[in-house]
Amino acid sequence: MKPQSSTAIVAGREIILQTDDLTERQRASLEARLPLLRRITGDADDYLARNDADRSVFGSHWGGPYFSNIARRICEPDWTFLERLRLVYEFSGLPIVTFRRQETAPVVDPVLNRYMKLRAITPANLRFSAPPMCGEAGWKIDRGIVNWDVAIVQERLQFLHFSGVLDWLNSRPHRPTIMEIGTGCGLFALALGRVIPEATYILCDVPDVLLNAAAYLAMARPAARYHVVLPDGIHSITAEGEHTILSSLDEVHGGYVFMPNYMMHRYGPSITLDMGLNAMSMHEMAVEQIAYYAGLLSRATGAREGLYFDINTYYKGTNEILEFHFNRAFAVSARPDLIDLALSPKIWTNSRRTMTAVEDRMRHYRSLYDLDAAFSIDFPFEYPPFDENIALGLLNEEIGSILNVDYQKVAKERGKVSFNDDLKVFFGEHLAIYRARFGVR
Repeated sequence: MKPQSSTAIVAGREIILQTDDLTERQRASLEARLPLLRRITGDADDYLARNDADRSVFGSHWGGPYFSNIARRICEPDWTFLERLRLVYEFSGLPIVTFRRQETAPVVDPVLNRYMKLRAITPANLRFSAPPMCGEAGWKIDRGIVNWDVAIVQERLQFLHFSGVLDWLNSRPHRPTIMEIGTGCGLFALALGRVIPEATYILCDVPDVLLNAAAYLAMARPAARYHVVLPDGIHSITAEGEHTILSSLDEVHGGYVFMPNYMMHRYGPSITLDMGLNAMSMHEMAVEQIAYYAGLLSRATGAREGLYFDINTYYKGTNEILEFHFNRAFAVSARPDLIDLALSPKIWTNSRRTMTAVEDRMRHYRSLYDLDAAFSIDFPFEYPPFDENIALGLLNEEIGSILNVDYQKVAKERGKVSFNDDLKVFFGEHLAIYRARFGVR
């Protein structure tokens, strides 16, 4: 049995170092859904082979053994592993594990300062902190936890709000349908799903990664409506195990819909959307996939005068590959030009009426707040002095022990100097690129 919730005071503010064990309800919710979740990965090869689907679009996978190992541990289920699920797969790639020890946590954290500054002008229903579960660690805010990963999720909710998109989405005369392409760990789907609980929220990713998001959301929101798209139909299942099979997406009325990317081969043509969404991953895809999703999002959002909210590399710059395909697929686009921590937004649509409505709200928020000042980051980090032994010990204890990785051995194989440079970034220089880009010292 691991230690129960523990905290520390750093620079006058409380940090949650350890979270309580998963509750019986959270475990039961995941166990009820696991038979279907196992099929997300298990059915992929057979479906692709039987349907002669284009593997360059629908059969791609990335992450290799690392994500396969995570998927296997979830499917067992390995509860020791699941208690630290958030440590091994974050939303943004910025580490959480440094918050698990007082001696490695930041003393001055400009990301937290920015989070609190933006929180002051953010409506209460849009304020997000992560639930204290699955190894989450960080600053205690309200009844939740904030770290860099969570702050980036919050930033993306604020992008949607201050760009006017959430106001437009809430004005829809029907239940909105949202599709997030590239779901990662499921943290953003948790945040946005709480903001628009009546929405049908489709999550699409490669099987091993989608399984991670589906498991996390089963534990974080046990009562949410929950659907898994598989070759034999759309399976609707509750936390109590009540199970029905639907034949089309038209029969889904709210809740999460987990769509492995290979099932887009069948259901993609019938999807209609109010909003498509991608963050941090469209630029990682093959050109064939970018072209496919650009065409799909144009058609699916066009049916409802919807939009595609793209959070990739755009702030005061261009992304030639994405813009080539999306400029061909969409009629109009706009950049909110909101300063970002981790990639910036761009809005695409085929409806000039939709873009006009969104831009009107965007100007409204610009008139109310100095958004450049609110989104800026003002202070350098301050960390305890870097200690190689503490860093390696923390990685081995918190992550290596559950992934069967010996980071001392990795350091020797990689070369001590090279690995130490990586550790220094991991333990305190995460925003070096940001600081260089904006001249922050």
